[in-house]
Amino acid sequence: MGAVTLLIIFLAVFLLGIFQHYISAFVKWLTKQFFKDSSQVTRLKDELKEIIAEQDDTDMKEEFPKYARLGRRKNKIQEHLKSLRQSKTTDTLYFSWGLTLVLNMFHTVCLIFLIWRYRYVELITMNPDWFWPVASLVAFPTGIPGAVGITCWVLICNVILRRLAQVKSTWGSSKSHES
Repeated sequence: MGAVTLLIIFLAVFLLGIFQHYISAFVKWLTKQFFKDSSQVTRLKDELKEIIAEQDDTDMKEEFPKYARLGRRKNKIQEHLKSLRQSKTTDTLYFSWGLTLVLNMFHTVCLIFLIWRYRYVELITMNPDWFWPVASLVAFPTGIPGAVGITCWVLICNVILRRLAQVKSTWGSSKSHES
């Protein structure tokens, strides 16, 4: 096994890292697609806007009964909208938690599969003295002295990807400050 295996594993970890990074954005987008406002909510919002506009045009001192009646209708619609939003919020919360859990489990299963598939493969073999105090941890699970095992390689790839993301975000924020 050589450079090709290292590259394949790095790309797999890279793609899984991108996948994990965008899970929350994907869940948020999918939740918005599945839980759009119903026609009833849209109608109630439009009616509420009309009532508020009419109430703003009504002089409270001269037309108090009309103003109070509009206020009661406004409060009734607001309460109804609040109850509809609460049930929608509960549904979206369950959906987003469940989907996030499923996608994170998929990510974990993929990483476990990679580790299981390449568990006996020494990805790189170096002088065992270079890793002297932690040679057995670096070689895990291969057990070959001086070898770099899959678990260590996945950790190295993840650290590199996190550092690249930090550099990218730092570089992107410094570019925006220059403008």
